[in-house]
Amino acid sequence: MPKKLPVYLTLDELRLLLSQPYRSNVQHIIIMHIMGRCGLRVSEAVNLQPKDFEKQPRIAILTVRDGKGGKDRVVPCPLDLWSMVDDYVTHHKIGYDDYLFPGIDSPHYTEDAARKMVKRYGRRAGIQKDIHPHTLRHTFAVSQIKAGVNIINVMKMLGHEHLSTTQIYLQMTQEDTIEDFLKHPVVI
Repeated sequence: MPKKLPVYLTLDELRLLLSQPYRSNVQHIIIMHIMGRCGLRVSEAVNLQPKDFEKQPRIAILTVRDGKGGKDRVVPCPLDLWSMVDDYVTHHKIGYDDYLFPGIDSPHYTEDAARKMVKRYGRRAGIQKDIHPHTLRHTFAVSQIKAGVNIINVMKMLGHEHLSTTQIYLQMTQEDTIEDFLKHPVVI
């Protein structure tokens, strides 16, 4: 039996989701940006610390510590997202070794709270798909492959151990290619 392909957002849907007003809780929008634009799992995003970000001349580097399987990996982070995180850290006086997103009853924002938050923002944005934090990760992977990023590099950014895990996204982009062709067939 073929596997059901994961749900992902179009780039327009992702922009719409990330542009939702977040009132005084900027951490919500930053968490969604990190998952959608860096491809982190929800568990990785809620456990980030300021020390995990390093600004470089053209990009920031995000070190994901103790990802799935306990392995660290390095992920590119857009400079505008790094700037958003840096402003947040400065404004909230978050220490270098503190969690970026402290929780109420735990040292960090919980995965369950992040799941509820993504669903709530998805409804606010009018997105008809049933989205979860992992939907943002799928969106990242598909958008990277559509942009022409080498699948090995996508695999590394996602922290997949096996290429076969990442290859599911090739099937997703193939379906988009067929849909695009059906909308704009070559007619002679």
